[in-house]
Amino acid sequence: MKKILIFLGVVILITIWYVESRSFFCVGDGKCITVWKTYSKCYIIPGKYYGLLKPSDNVIELSKSDVITVFFSDSIPNTIIYKSDRPVRVTNKNKEKILLVNYADDLGKMDSLLYIENAKKNSDVKSHVQLMDFILEDNYVVDKNGKKL
Repeated sequence: MKKILIFLGVVILITIWYVESRSFFCVGDGKCITVWKTYSKCYIIPGKYYGLLKPSDNVIELSKSDVITVFFSDSIPNTIIYKSDRPVRVTNKNKEKILLVNYADDLGKMDSLLYIENAKKNSDVKSHVQLMDFILEDNYVVDKNGKKL
């Protein structure tokens, strides 16, 4: 009986590992994002998240085929600004952790905060701004210089 339980436990762990993948992406000064793809959804989590369950606070929940850009700005520490063409579900329960702010909530403010004057491309950000472009379906992430992370 003990061997059967151990075997079942190993099979369950392998299944979870295979179905759910987690990747960490960082840009300068320890500014990291965890991308956790589950069987049905994808989670963008500030920092490196090692939990076994879905985080209960400060997380972006989206489709595994979405494209999203996240920005870090030294002008507003403890904040991640995100930009997505599709609706995403955002949870900001813990105000003491890194807050998630939608770029679309105040376009004028975000443009002046993040982008150089007369910016033409998404990567034309100010020197104190870091960004990550996520193409989740392909597990492809680049920084503001176009360097794959």
